[in-house]
Amino acid sequence: MKRILLKILFLLALSESSYARRKNPDSWGHIISVNSSGALSVKAREGRANRNLDMYVDKISSIPSDAFHNLTSVTSFIIRPRPRRLDLDRIWECNPRTVDITPQSFNGLPSIEYIFIVCVYFQNALKSSEGFDFLRFLLFENNNMTAIPQEFCEDSPKLELLIVRYQRIRYLSPESFSRMNTKVLKQLLLEFNGVEYVEPRTFAKFRQLELLDLSDNNLEILRNGTFEGLDELQKLWVFNNSVNNVEPETFSNLKNLRLLDLRLNRLETLSRGMFDGLSKLERLELFGNPITTITDNSLRVTNQLSHLSLSFGEGIQIEPNAFRGFNLTFFILNADELHHLNAGVFSGCTTECLQLMSNNTINISPNLFKNLTITVGVTIFEPQVSVIDKKSWGLDENVFIKQNPPLYEFASIKGHLY
Repeated sequence: MKRILLKILFLLALSESSYARRKNPDSWGHIISVNSSGALSVKAREGRANRNLDMYVDKISSIPSDAFHNLTSVTSFIIRPRPRRLDLDRIWECNPRTVDITPQSFNGLPSIEYIFIVCVYFQNALKSSEGFDFLRFLLFENNNMTAIPQEFCEDSPKLELLIVRYQRIRYLSPESFSRMNTKVLKQLLLEFNGVEYVEPRTFAKFRQLELLDLSDNNLEILRNGTFEGLDELQKLWVFNNSVNNVEPETFSNLKNLRLLDLRLNRLETLSRGMFDGLSKLERLELFGNPITTITDNSLRVTNQLSHLSLSFGEGIQIEPNAFRGFNLTFFILNADELHHLNAGVFSGCTTECLQLMSNNTINISPNLFKNLTITVGVTIFEPQVSVIDKKSWGLDENVFIKQNPPLYEFASIKGHLY
């Protein structure tokens, strides 16, 4: 859901300027020219002060120092390949075009606030003598990078959101961000980069960071100290990696964390104290992990926990009282392994909504949900609709059950977006 929303926002950012360009070229407000050697030159049209500069990279080979002729009104700069098809699943796929730049290539954009650089590989270094004093949003997408583009963030004191994704960045360390001005950075998204290792204290300087996205990478271990210094972090996404080990106290300093997303990893054991220190956690996502052991203290996080998702591995063992005292809004379970569980294993837990998700016909051990209090209802997502025997499942006869509801209908029962 998060990824789709980001794509839609990016498309909307392009739409207004692209539409105006098609309907009335003069309304574009800039004269964009590329000479025979591929050097870019951009000037403002006389009497026009367009805030958006959106250009296709297809014929551009270089951006010289004088490429932008004092475009003081421009606040949004987009450089990207010419779109060939509208397909949200493939729109980001391209071969980055190499463009030569100089240390002062972007000096003519003193008021820039938003930069989108898609499928362009900048050759040579950038060091703007003027800096990006007003830059707030920076996106690099599919640029064949092997490191974080710190040169764009070195003199950007107002940068709040940095997105670097679909790159070839395998290793992150404190040095990866050492030259960045990070005083007000709120969101850092580093998905789809192939990251395999993150050194301790890598993010220690991000004192105001509220969201960190490391999803869709190749991480196997989350080490103690990895998230040190993130005192204001509220959302941490590490889903769809290969995490099989979380070292003790890895999350202990995240006092303000509200959402921890570890879905689609390889965790088998939730060690005691894994979630210690997360005193404000509201949402814990563990769906898609082959968990085989849950002790009575594994999930004791905080009284504020309202959303919990879980999957189980074959032969799952859950200690008595592991869920006793929980008061949830959403309790989401992978139903494929529920036949391994003992009756009443969720005793003492209260939830408004129970959601069961299965890739097969649901097979549940007798009285599994005995003494699980459900105040709103049960939703079931499965390939084929099963015949539900509430009594044999241990459910109260008055519990509302909905099978394979449309997503909008399910969301209307209880909103659960990020």
